[in-house]
Amino acid sequence: MAKWAAIGIDGGLNGAVVAIDEDLSVLSVLDMPIVESRRKGRIKSGKNIGKPTVNISRSFDVREIFAGLTRIVDQARDKGYHPVIFVEKAQAMPRQGLSSTFMTGRGFGLIEMAVVATGVPYQIVTPNEWAKKMTTGIGGEPKERYVKQASRLFPGLSLRKPTGKVLDGRSDAALIACFGLTQPPISREVTKRSQRTPFKRSK
Repeated sequence: MAKWAAIGIDGGLNGAVVAIDEDLSVLSVLDMPIVESRRKGRIKSGKNIGKPTVNISRSFDVREIFAGLTRIVDQARDKGYHPVIFVEKAQAMPRQGLSSTFMTGRGFGLIEMAVVATGVPYQIVTPNEWAKKMTTGIGGEPKERYVKQASRLFPGLSLRKPTGKVLDGRSDAALIACFGLTQPPISREVTKRSQRTPFKRSK
């Protein structure tokens, strides 16, 4: 009988990668690798015009994303698991700016290519798919529900920084992985571990 490791990926700049097994034990956690760039400038209008300022922009660290994902896959295989990856489909949000929308799409493409390069079977899931199934009966705002459910299912998964900030990328990734365990691919053998195309859903 195959032992499965489901790897969930929340691909946002504040996202994460979480691998779990069928007993809901957390195997690996990776916060989304990013790089920051700083650009000095001056305020161009208002009462603080001319005041020096520093603009910080964040982007995906492509090399570290691939290296980290490969490491998680290798660790799962070393423990005797068959890994399968579930990636959240990126989508633009209402009133999201053009720059943010571009970064969202770019990140999704980079992550999917990193997944393909690992040679691990994968499936793309929509936010509605996993959220509806994983948070049924839980009240509150969406992010609040996700963190609450992840805390219940994965008590050993740290979901806060020392500053107290919630690591909602981890909660989302963990629930995506958990949702993955309920999908048809988990209930049957993977035909080829080197398969590079998404699984076909069972009719």
